[in-house]
Amino acid sequence: MQEVEKEKILELWKQGFGSSRIAKTLGLNTNTVKTFCRRNGLTSDRTHIPTLKKDKEIEKSRCKNCGIFITQKPGAKKKLFCSDKCRMSWWNGHPELVERKTKHIVICQNCGKEFAVYGGRIRKFCSHNCYIEKRYGTGGSEL
Repeated sequence: MQEVEKEKILELWKQGFGSSRIAKTLGLNTNTVKTFCRRNGLTSDRTHIPTLKKDKEIEKSRCKNCGIFITQKPGAKKKLFCSDKCRMSWWNGHPELVERKTKHIVICQNCGKEFAVYGGRIRKFCSHNCYIEKRYGTGGSEL
């Protein structure tokens, strides 16, 4: 169905025509007109007159990392980056913006220092050096 036909259907609907009469007037299939009316909110309640939804226009935005134009697909989630390379590069450059939801404060079993752990796996040591000291007994305070 072409834009001209869609606009004519809307005009005739505003004048009070039913879908069967609109179909006969424009020479279209009745079910085609009914489907168009249903999808665009043209119901028997004529107090609210909706505007036609234009065909989804192709939206363009820029990549957050390199600034290149990205063509957005209608009905899909908006893309922020043009490629995985740009996405990884941008997030590596902005670690403070990562939302870390599971933060645990843990005490190191070797030196007793408090440190933050993100994620589900709880660590026992603040560093690899503390792990080596505790495991092989090269120092550190006993808890």
